[in-house]
Amino acid sequence: MYKMIFNYRPLKKLLFISILSVLLFSCNTVLVKSSNNITQTKIDSNVKADESILKYYAPYKRSLDSQMSSVLVYSSVELTKGQPESSLSNLFSDAIANTCRNHKVIFDFALPTTNGGIRTNLPKGPITLRTAFELMPFENELVVLYLNTSSVKSLVKFIVEKGGQPVSGIRIEANKDSIINISINNQSLDPSKTYRVLTSDYLANGGDGILAFKEAVKRDNLNIKVRDAIIEYMKAEHSAGRTLNPTLDGRIKIEQ
Repeated sequence: MYKMIFNYRPLKKLLFISILSVLLFSCNTVLVKSSNNITQTKIDSNVKADESILKYYAPYKRSLDSQMSSVLVYSSVELTKGQPESSLSNLFSDAIANTCRNHKVIFDFALPTTNGGIRTNLPKGPITLRTAFELMPFENELVVLYLNTSSVKSLVKFIVEKGGQPVSGIRIEANKDSIINISINNQSLDPSKTYRVLTSDYLANGGDGILAFKEAVKRDNLNIKVRDAIIEYMKAEHSAGRTLNPTLDGRIKIEQ
């Protein structure tokens, strides 16, 4: 269904070497496992790095820095997290939904992550590959879960109780006591319908305590990484001559 356009295998090797070098030459402690105990052991700060290793590592570091500094897209504004919705959470969820639609993935609405899964804000100006990795450093993949209406209501209850979460394709109105309205793709919730929710395998597997996802009657694994979907969207926007400028549209309204 999905043809990968990014090959991160060489990049992952470079990242590993980069991280290894930091561990070897920057840290002053290491973790040592003995039997069932894990302890910290100090490294002599006077130990000098092996020049031959640094020389071997240098071209990989230069290549990594070059790739990670490549610009994916430009943003007209700084994008930050917030609740019940925010410019960053709207961009995050809409970008993933857009990429999946372009690859013929069928779903009704998306909750690709929780607010805690968005790991950094995005600055105004150039957004680099490094920033995309900082935004989503995990190797989570996207899945589609099939939920009945009761499970959708349970999911919405979770979203409201948490003060709002990154969503796309669904609009929620609620107050502190009850759900007022739920619409999916501008249609009222249909009690006879099974809804397809685009989310991550982490959440689908019980991450962040979303019990509604455990009630799914079916699951489709897409073999699309969350980060790849975001990167593809950013590259497409840049190729089309557009900058990022998401707005708040009232997709989640929670009256206090």
